Amino acid sequence: MSEPVGVGMIGLGMAGSGHLVAFAKSKRVRVVGAADPDPAACARAAKAVPGLTCTGDYRELLRRRDVDLVVVATPHKLHRVPVLDALRAGKHVFCEKPLAVNAAECDEMIAAARGAGRWLLVYQTQRFGPQFYALKQISERGGLGRRLFGAIHYLGNELERIHDVTSWKCSLDLAGGGVLLDGGVHVVDLANWYFGRPVSVMAQIRTPSPWPQNKGEPTGQLLVTYEDGTVAQVLATFEAQLKNQGGLTIAAFLFFEKGNAYAEYAHLGGLESRRLLTRVDPTGKESVSEPGADEGVNYIDHVLDCLAGKALPLVTAEEARMAVAVIEAAYESARTGRQVEVPPLK
Repeated sequence: MSEPVGVGMIGLGMAGSGHLVAFAKSKRVRVVGAADPDPAACARAAKAVPGLTCTGDYRELLRRRDVDLVVVATPHKLHRVPVLDALRAGKHVFCEKPLAVNAAECDEMIAAARGAGRWLLVYQTQRFGPQFYALKQISERGGLGRRLFGAIHYLGNELERIHDVTSWKCSLDLAGGGVLLDGGVHVVDLANWYFGRPVSVMAQIRTPSPWPQNKGEPTGQLLVTYEDGTVAQVLATFEAQLKNQGGLTIAAFLFFEKGNAYAEYAHLGGLESRRLLTRVDPTGKESVSEPGADEGVNYIDHVLDCLAGKALPLVTAEEARMAVAVIEAAYESARTGRQVEVPPLK
């Protein structure tokens, strides 16, 4: 594929607007169009990217020959149809997380991408972060011995938006679920990345009473068992009160036979953030570093390299599907009080 790559945006909310600006800054890209049913969102996009054509009907965007890659950043439950339509129109797709709200929808998307011979890439953003990427390298190098277990947490606070009836945050109609399908999919995906093929889940969900009608759970806790017998404890909450951290910390603890390793991202408010990477080696010596944001993987360059055949995806659609399958199994486990198997890839 020749560059600049023609990009079309579907969905111009908070995530979509961020992607729009980020892609527009790349010299390897030409953002040629966008779509959102909200005229105000289109107006903001046109102001952010002068000359941008924006439509209320994304199907008009898919008919354009100058669109090579479609970025889908709609609410979670609205991913399936535009992704399928884009693939059938012969476009490559870059989709926000989660890929879909259940494994069956993910399987349908993956089959469509295979049938069309097009890329279906998914933005599981934490894999691109320098500290979590480095933690993966520590785990794979094997110097600390066999992996034993892990604890991976998403600690955020979204109570204001959840209680806002105009916000789709945790809306069962648009988000498809609560924190597990939102912030939780980040840490479930990290757990799968570090530990491999998930086979079963035992889960608990906390929903306070009273609670806004038609809004999903604010807290969920999972014990995920993997094919090699390792176990990861995964916690995701939108109820954490974290002083001076802007309401968000993502942390991953990995424990091995001969040591341990820890990675953390904390939003400190405004534009400030903190990234930590800690490793304890077999002698008990601790090393701590603070990776810079520029030490991670630039997701736009990575997407373009995949389209050009220069790279393989850091996260495949199949892997994104497995994160959704774990969460789907977690909802069933919380409902029944039983351990639930994670359905394998088709």
